[in-house]
Amino acid sequence: MASPGPLMLSHAFGLAPVGHNNVVCMDDNQIAFPVGRHISITNAETRASTFLLPDHFDKVQRITALALAPNRKYLACAEVVSEEEPAQVSIFTLSTGKRTRMITPPVEINVFQWRSLAFSADGKVLVGLGDAPDYLLLWWQWDKGKLLGYARVGQPAFRVALSRPADVKQPSTCAVAGPKLIRFFKIGDAKAEGQVKSANASVGKRELLDFTDLCWLDDERLLACASSGEVCVFESQELRQVLHAVHPGSAPLRAIIPCARGFVVAGDRGLLSVHERTEDNAFVPLKVFTCHGAMSRIAGAAPPGGERKPEPITSLALSPSEDVLVCTSGECEVSLFPLKDMDILRADAAEDHFTPLCGGFHQGAVSGLDVCLRKPLLATCSAADRTVRVWEYNERVCVHARLFVEEPLSVAFHPSGYHLLVGFGDKLRFFHLLVDDFKLVAEFHLKSCKEVRFSNGGHLFAAAAGPNVVVFGTYTLEQVGALKGHAGPVRSLSFSTDDFAIVTSGVDGAVYEWAIDGLARVEDHVLKGCQYNAVLCAERGSAMAGALASGLLAPVASGAGAPAGGGGKGSGARAKARIVAGSNDGKLRELHAGQISRELDLGGKVTQLILTPPDRATRQQSLVVALGDGALLAYSWPLDDTPPASIHVHRGQVSRLRLSADGGTIFSCGEDGAVFLFAARQAEARDAVRRAGGERDDGGTGGELDTVLVSHSELTERLSSVKELEKHISDQQLQADFKLHQAHAEFARALKKAQDDATVRADEAAARYEALSRARDRAEREVRERERATEVAHMRAAEELEHLYERKLAAEAARYESLSQQKADLQSAFEERMLQMQQHHVAQLEAYKHEMDAARRDAERMHSDLRDDRERLKQSYEEELTQEDRDYEDEVQRMKRAHTSHLQAERDEALKLKGEAAIVRKKFEASRTDMQKLRNSLDDRNGEIRTLSGQLADADKMVMMLRKDMREREDTIADKERRMAELKSKNKELEKFKYVLDYKLRELKKELEPRDEALNRMRTTVTELDDELQRDFKHNVTLTQEVGDKQAKIDSLSRELKRERRLLAERERFISSFARDLHRLVTYTEPALWRDAIKDIYRTYAKSDSTTDSHSHTDADAAEHEIHRQREYMERAIDTLKGRVSRSEDKRTFDQKRKVGENQTLLHEVNALRVENKDLKGRVHSLNAQLELADQRTKPRVAGAPRMPPAGAGAASISRPRTGSAGGARAPIDHASTESLPAVGDGSTNRLSAATTSMRPSASVGQLARGSALAGSRERSKVAEMLAQLDENNREIGAQRNEIRRLRDQVSSLMSAAPSASSRARTPLPPSQPQP
Repeated sequence: MASPGPLMLSHAFGLAPVGHNNVVCMDDNQIAFPVGRHISITNAETRASTFLLPDHFDKVQRITALALAPNRKYLACAEVVSEEEPAQVSIFTLSTGKRTRMITPPVEINVFQWRSLAFSADGKVLVGLGDAPDYLLLWWQWDKGKLLGYARVGQPAFRVALSRPADVKQPSTCAVAGPKLIRFFKIGDAKAEGQVKSANASVGKRELLDFTDLCWLDDERLLACASSGEVCVFESQELRQVLHAVHPGSAPLRAIIPCARGFVVAGDRGLLSVHERTEDNAFVPLKVFTCHGAMSRIAGAAPPGGERKPEPITSLALSPSEDVLVCTSGECEVSLFPLKDMDILRADAAEDHFTPLCGGFHQGAVSGLDVCLRKPLLATCSAADRTVRVWEYNERVCVHARLFVEEPLSVAFHPSGYHLLVGFGDKLRFFHLLVDDFKLVAEFHLKSCKEVRFSNGGHLFAAAAGPNVVVFGTYTLEQVGALKGHAGPVRSLSFSTDDFAIVTSGVDGAVYEWAIDGLARVEDHVLKGCQYNAVLCAERGSAMAGALASGLLAPVASGAGAPAGGGGKGSGARAKARIVAGSNDGKLRELHAGQISRELDLGGKVTQLILTPPDRATRQQSLVVALGDGALLAYSWPLDDTPPASIHVHRGQVSRLRLSADGGTIFSCGEDGAVFLFAARQAEARDAVRRAGGERDDGGTGGELDTVLVSHSELTERLSSVKELEKHISDQQLQADFKLHQAHAEFARALKKAQDDATVRADEAAARYEALSRARDRAEREVRERERATEVAHMRAAEELEHLYERKLAAEAARYESLSQQKADLQSAFEERMLQMQQHHVAQLEAYKHEMDAARRDAERMHSDLRDDRERLKQSYEEELTQEDRDYEDEVQRMKRAHTSHLQAERDEALKLKGEAAIVRKKFEASRTDMQKLRNSLDDRNGEIRTLSGQLADADKMVMMLRKDMREREDTIADKERRMAELKSKNKELEKFKYVLDYKLRELKKELEPRDEALNRMRTTVTELDDELQRDFKHNVTLTQEVGDKQAKIDSLSRELKRERRLLAERERFISSFARDLHRLVTYTEPALWRDAIKDIYRTYAKSDSTTDSHSHTDADAAEHEIHRQREYMERAIDTLKGRVSRSEDKRTFDQKRKVGENQTLLHEVNALRVENKDLKGRVHSLNAQLELADQRTKPRVAGAPRMPPAGAGAASISRPRTGSAGGARAPIDHASTESLPAVGDGSTNRLSAATTSMRPSASVGQLARGSALAGSRERSKVAEMLAQLDENNREIGAQRNEIRRLRDQVSSLMSAAPSASSRARTPLPPSQPQP
């Protein structure tokens, strides 16, 4: 038979209670969170789920933390395998869903649980924070599995966060938070704990708070929230700001996350607030929202004493676009908050803007589950949160929920989907499932009802109450009967497919089949000592299966259980059912007619069983078994030896297992609070099952899928509310139309006004544009004129720079020659050092070889001594053992003979003397005691012999170890010798390569010389251009100052001109007035009137004339004062210029003296170099002679090897690598050229050029000169610099003298103009001749 198909996990309802770091946003829609043993990736819009299903999850007990890489391609998952094994971290590639790498701590580091994980900015480094007692911080290069370092925090810590610097190559800063703890670590390339740089946060005189979470706002700024309701802002590891009472009432904070606007913080009472960062890096709270949770939306959620308090928000995750904020609460609930709509949402504590994912999850172990046959509905109950939920599993959402005061223990769904049975601790309740609520219909007094089921047709339901099973009618709600016979509580019950029989199993080890007609027992199987947890029944090939509560299903011998009762009424009318039972001995048994026909070992506690319908194509069925460790096994049915398909999903025991009506979906729930959905079949098979089940399109069962129950009162209330809403809508429509009309009119008025304003602004802009255009044309003309002037100045400066660059190039060439000589000297020193190191290596190798030979001889001598000692000890031990055996045998024989004769004598004497029998018996006992002592002594000697034998074996082992050590040392010596031979051969080859490479190096240097010269020229050009730019800038500043001075003078003269013109106008008015009065006086005909008129003219003009004269004198004094001020200013300027000239002359004199001294120093250096060159030539000659003698004494060289040149070869021969320079052969020294140096300081340029010509080296083209040529080049460069500096000083002095001469001329002109100005000040000037 073919193996059963695998169980494909399709969806899950639930969230593993991890705490922090239990949810991440992969993109704007995908949310990843742990559920059961797996990680679910759920789409927030479609609610579709995918799962990370690696093979190792069956060994994982729980998931403790999640972390998403910054590129959102990798997900890190912290896992706990067992309490004894170290915790591990798995990294998944999200595009493939496969595990890329598994990371475990080293053996010497004990980490049994990870509290928090974090990735670096580039995603290559993963940081993990361990749990108590050490709270270790470890970081890996996870793609290579390499541990980069670790640090011990030493006190409780909960969260870790890594900074994300702008440059990913820079080391990141890791921050750790906990109670009274904020510590920073520099994550670098440290390999040990002592190398990690850590520092506590600096908080000044404040006390550290109990921090619960932290996050990095940028590379330097860290945010940390505390349980006291405060948020601390750290910058550069120092406390900069504290935000007090972030939430109302200083509610404790639990989670914080950065966003583009600032940060988001959440905490107790479901409070969440958004804070915005201002321009001065302060934070301003915007709004505070409240997450009431999915429990607040459940009917009956409010407790009797008041409102239900929201649970705290424990974790936050932000989508990449920051549109959606995902948060998890203490209720194991995932909620979505529309962060993009935050500005339009009302911050009202009564309003809940959070949307639970899939309608919310259970907050504890799920104790009951059942599925509807006619609708895609699923019912679950949980005793932990006291809720009953109804799910629409095709849409993956919770559609109904009800909170009860008592704990629900079990639930059953009617096939029609209209009714629910819920078992409680004291009663069993029957509910109608309405549109949005459960309506209680009836209650049945059954205590601790943990198992209740509807029949397949829905007309009956059975409930287990202790050892009894009570059967009720669904439509009459009356008891049909009770099934009594179990000796213990009933754990499972199942109706047959035709509802003619029911099978029950219990903790008493009994499995009973009951006929519905008459409620009589048909078949039974009883096995003492086992407990059955599940049962399954079907007609003609269906099965009953039981499972163990103790852990294993064990085989039962055939015939172990016998029928306990006879068949009931109607038992002969239907075929015998096959039964599969599991017992506490770890075997799964298939029973038929109460007899065992087959058994299988499952290896675990079985809690639930289901049987899938036959496949349409293959007619194959599968028996799905749920185990106590959360695993599901799928066996082929009928049972055979085919291995089952398995999948581990739940973290604890599976409490319920159900199958949909079409057989395409399997449902499971467990103690971990998760509900899993498995796709067991294809869609075509489901359609076939529906058609085979008799679904109709004419309003039969298919029409019931969209129907619900509604109470009459609720329907009436809804209709009245609909009418009120329609009336309200009509009123609102009228108000909206009126407001729209008003808005249109207001808009038309505003539009006309805006158009008028726009026309006016356009006219103004056009006028302004014309004015700006004219100004731009003027500015362009001025700019072009300035550009032409600047270009002319730059051309002139470029010519001067070119001459200057030529002089500097000559200086750089001389410097290059000196550096080349230094390089040659350094290379010679390096070669000598290399030869010394080779000789030292050979000597050290010989010493090591002698040391090893001595150690080997000592080891051989020790080995021979030990071998002799062993032989000697062995012989002595054998002799002592032989002697002891011989002595013991003689002693035994002697004592035996003595005791035998003595016994015979005693026997003879006993016949005569019966009274002495007791004495003889005592002597015999004493002799037997002595014999026992001798035997004990013999055993002790044998023990000593065994001990010595063991010591001898140890000595043999020591000898073998020493021999092995000797062999290893001999191998090491042989390897060293081979290595020495290889090094010698390589050394010879390297010498050959060195000679060739030296020649190539010389050639390359010759090729690189022009490039270096060009590069130096370019660098010099850049430097000189920078200097020229600095000089131009200074010159511009000077010109700007001069222009300002001239402008000030022009302004002063303009004011003086205006004053003189005003005085001239006043005098003209005075003269015209006098002429008018005089003309009027002439017109008088009476002489008597002349006297009075002449007096008036005198009083008017004579006094005013005196006043005018006083004004004239005042103006003349002012002009004279201005002349004196200008004179003093010019005198001060002249004194300043004289000081500058004197300082410049002193500087020039000092520079000239310094350069003369440097020239003399250079001459001394040249003479010293000549002497040194002569000595070096003598030494080279002697060394060449010694090398020739050495070559003659050694054997002839190999053909093709370079030979030593003769002693007098000179510059044309090739020098040896150890004594020659890298630049080729050195030119001979030209003494005549160096002796013809001219005297420095004569100021003759022609003599300098002749001297530089005579100082050129006489070597051939392409060769570098040493000695006097190098010194001559340095001397020439320095002399050229001195002459250039002298020329520049002369030019500066000439310019200063011209400036002084100009200033003197200006002062003299002003002095000469002063008397004329004073005279003109007394006499008014005509308007056509302005005063200068």
